[in-house]
Amino acid sequence: MFSSSTWQNLLANPRSGDHYIQLYDEDQFLFETVGHFIATGLKAGRPGILIATPAHLGGFRATLEEKNIDVARAEKEARLVLLDAAQTLSRFLVNGYPKPEPFNAVVGGVVERVSRGATVELCAYGEMVNLLFQKGDRPQARILEDLWNTLARKYPFTLLCAYKVDTFEQGVLSTLMEITCSHSHLIPVRDYERLEKALDRALEEELGRDGLALRSILEAYPPRLPHMPPAQAALVWLQQSLPMIAEPVVARVRELYRAAGEIPVKAR
Repeated sequence: MFSSSTWQNLLANPRSGDHYIQLYDEDQFLFETVGHFIATGLKAGRPGILIATPAHLGGFRATLEEKNIDVARAEKEARLVLLDAAQTLSRFLVNGYPKPEPFNAVVGGVVERVSRGATVELCAYGEMVNLLFQKGDRPQARILEDLWNTLARKYPFTLLCAYKVDTFEQGVLSTLMEITCSHSHLIPVRDYERLEKALDRALEEELGRDGLALRSILEAYPPRLPHMPPAQAALVWLQQSLPMIAEPVVARVRELYRAAGEIPVKAR
């Protein structure tokens, strides 16, 4: 069983080159994750870069202040840089596509400047990819993710990206598969333990004893990159391999996960 703090531990202990992808459908979850990622980094001496929409930058500022980060001072000392996502993105698009040379000049220039003199690798958060994805420019989003990965080989840093999607939407990860394979870890929900419980109960309700047997098989399913909670890996496998079974199971998992209170699960 995985605790609800798994993503907190992951983001608080970044490794060089890690590239996280978060799925969210409400801003508060985004503020929690990004705030935790940047705040723990700053407290550990890691400089930070935030590239987001103005509305989200305001939410991140408030979250960081709640975590006892003096944002204005961090900006003045160049330990934290906040950039407008749309404005930054527009500076390296050529005919609607991200191009390496201007990307390296614009984003790489910021990374190089913030990294200069730092003894610990920086933490960066960006949602320019989400802007492209929401417009339906998915090939462009994939190109941008690859540009980030290439840049990380020149200036080692840890990157968190976020996509506003419903994790439980039928086939959502299949839609995102071309993009998620560019990442090291997937953060699909706030509470991993609740997801595990919801999956167990949904399989039992929808499939009876066959559901419990299927759950045992899914436990042995090794998740591919990006690394993700076992329950999420099981849902991805179901959607890809048994779509007729997956549809009612995923729908029930959504209901159970979003229901208030703990979800009782029978012993297997």
